[in-house]
Amino acid sequence: MPEMKRFGGNFHWISGVIVFAAALALRIIRLGSMNAVIDDLSARMAILAMDGSRGILHFPFAPYIFEFDETGMAYLILPFVVLFKFKWVSFQFLGAIIGALTTLFVFCIVSRYHSRPGGVLAAWIHATLPAALLWNRYFFMSRGDVLIILTLSALLCIRSPVRLRSVLLSGVLIGLASYVHLLGLLGVPAILTVVFLDTRRDRAAWRTVPGYWAVFGLSVMAVLSPLLINLIRMPYYLLWRETHFGILHRNPSEVLMFYFSNLGSLASELFWETKNFIYQPQGSSLLPIPVVLAAAWGTAVCMRRPGASLSAGIWAYISAWFLVIGTVKPEPWRGIYFTLPLPFFCILAGVGVWEAYLNLVKRIAWKKTSAAAAITLVVLMGGLHIHSFFFGSHRIIPRTGVLVRLQEDLRTERDIPFFFCRRLPETMHFHFPFWFVTRTSLTRVAIFDWNDDSAYLMPDKAPLELVPDPFRQACFVMSGEDALKFVTRFSSLDCRPPRKLKQSGLMVITCGCRAGEIAERTYLKTSVPPIFDIAAD
Repeated sequence: MPEMKRFGGNFHWISGVIVFAAALALRIIRLGSMNAVIDDLSARMAILAMDGSRGILHFPFAPYIFEFDETGMAYLILPFVVLFKFKWVSFQFLGAIIGALTTLFVFCIVSRYHSRPGGVLAAWIHATLPAALLWNRYFFMSRGDVLIILTLSALLCIRSPVRLRSVLLSGVLIGLASYVHLLGLLGVPAILTVVFLDTRRDRAAWRTVPGYWAVFGLSVMAVLSPLLINLIRMPYYLLWRETHFGILHRNPSEVLMFYFSNLGSLASELFWETKNFIYQPQGSSLLPIPVVLAAAWGTAVCMRRPGASLSAGIWAYISAWFLVIGTVKPEPWRGIYFTLPLPFFCILAGVGVWEAYLNLVKRIAWKKTSAAAAITLVVLMGGLHIHSFFFGSHRIIPRTGVLVRLQEDLRTERDIPFFFCRRLPETMHFHFPFWFVTRTSLTRVAIFDWNDDSAYLMPDKAPLELVPDPFRQACFVMSGEDALKFVTRFSSLDCRPPRKLKQSGLMVITCGCRAGEIAERTYLKTSVPPIFDIAAD
């Protein structure tokens, strides 16, 4: 019997590893063809990593031109940049690895708090979840998975009976998550809840809960101290982020209406039907109905069984997510927010499926038959998820739009600096450097505003300065109506006659020039004016 029990335990661990391998394989299949466009949000982190490989470090926030993003993800990708240089596939592959690791941590957390079979089921649900399969192909969306991995690692540190060092380590992990995104702090209520419930079991130790909470809070603050110091020294981050909180831009009488309306919209996209936003086509809900029902059952059965603290911690996290995200404007890139609760619903769903199976076995005499039927049902559900993802994948890549057609035009262009007029359609959000994957080696290109009326001015209010240089060239892309004005204004740059691009219909003008010192630094090199270069201080 001990040998059989040991074999059963090893079998579940082997199953967990197999599910991890399956998750990685599903995220690598058609990796280069399904997201061939390098999205601007992913390019931010990639450019920062490229700067890091050149010795130009940004910490803890990105420069203004990158909208003050946290830079933790750039340091995570830095080894890949050193190994694979500037090939976009390295960034794609990292996203696939992080997504598969999330699946592995889902298995570990359920195995730790509930049961290994439940862990295998939860991991399988996450491995085949259509939204996760899609988002793990975008490097930017992997930030959410990094937050989840660090949060689950912090939960794994908490063992009953609770020890001081485990609480301290969990605080360090939550603090580190905040360098990837400040939403990493959503893990705080989950850790506090689990510490409280696991300590309460020991009547002699429950009075130490406030002390554990204090140690946890101090460890988080200690890790966050560089970030907090920079917020005090450079409040621009908070001023920028303030614009994203829609609740702060409403009249007092409209605050509650905005909040609950936004909350209802978020819930409907999770459980009913998604709207169009970046990285997600309009269609079915992010959580399939069977997963929602299994998660509801998993929550119910965990209240009085092993895993109660995990269930409470998960709902503390999800509640904090709804509380915070309900205040944010429903931006087109809100997909990054949705990456956070999905793995937790998969955890509850795995527990629910396993508990439902155990209840079924108690009531049916043919246990082998019921086991085979349950396994078939779970595998079939995963297969349907995979089919749903690949069947709908043709909608993932945008097939229309000026920038998409422009990408086709650039396949045959030389690898020289490109500048895009802000007045072009679809470039309003592309005001920072971005890349196209059509190049053999990734090239940074930038949006410029040669009419000096941009809504996104540089911090030093520097206009685009172009210096004549017969030994260097740059290309400027604009609409036909702006081409003549451009040639007239920059007649000293030895501009060639405008030529029309076939696919996009836009005009491109090649000039013998280079960007001025400020523009070189701001657009093409360090991407940060000296007063904003935190790393240089």
